[in-house]
Amino acid sequence: MNVAQHAAKILTAWNGADPLGFERALAGVFDTPANAAPADLLEYEKREVLTSIVERLRGREISRDCQRLNAGFVLLEHLSERAASG
Repeated sequence: MNVAQHAAKILTAWNGADPLGFERALAGVFDTPANAAPADLLEYEKREVLTSIVERLRGREISRDCQRLNAGFVLLEHLSERAASG
């Protein structure tokens, strides 16, 4: 699963108010084998951004800071755009 698909899955669970699905979608980002090389440098950089967002969401570091929480979801929306178009 590529970055856009992971981001779309996280957003779908969040927007659907599905806490279990949300946690599974977050965990799914880390289920990608470590030796699976991304297709290109851009995908690698997107994966780094996605991983950072997921770590913050899982750690609940930003749960009390609405601006940072919103920024995380804006980034997820941006990352998921390719999944919607492709």
